[in-house]
Amino acid sequence: MKYLNILIKDGTRVFGKYGLKKAQCNVHILRYLKGYYDLSNENHKIPLEIRTFLNDINEHRKKLIISGVNTFTKEEIDGYYKKYDELIESWGKSLEGESEIIYSEEIQLYNKMKEKDKEEILFFVNDFDIPFSNNNAKSMQRGMKIKQNNTIVLFLINNLQKP
Repeated sequence: MKYLNILIKDGTRVFGKYGLKKAQCNVHILRYLKGYYDLSNENHKIPLEIRTFLNDINEHRKKLIISGVNTFTKEEIDGYYKKYDELIESWGKSLEGESEIIYSEEIQLYNKMKEKDKEEILFFVNDFDIPFSNNNAKSMQRGMKIKQNNTIVLFLINNLQKP
């Protein structure tokens, strides 16, 4: 069975077979980028620049939505894609010239952002109906998840108490 809408997912491939189209939860991307910047003792500056770039696009988009605009201009979209490509290219060059140990996860994220996930990450730029993250969906399920966890705990406690 196919999910017949746009799926906003984290970076995993688990949901790859679902949805007609997929978008990335950019909060996950921002978290990973900050993590690699921090792990590098603030030497890898490009991940932080990409993080700032994505946040800036989202803030601009929020302001447009508040003012009643529901799309970026074609020029803005083209500019965002061009800047994204430039930042990713700079990140790749900085990783090549790095003499210190580079975390394999950082290289994996770079490769995904360069090749496979670019369209999913920037999906929110093309369609203002697509949220920047899936945080709202996660918040809505949190109550259900807590109840589910409590039920499991109660089940375990009840079963542990029986001889």
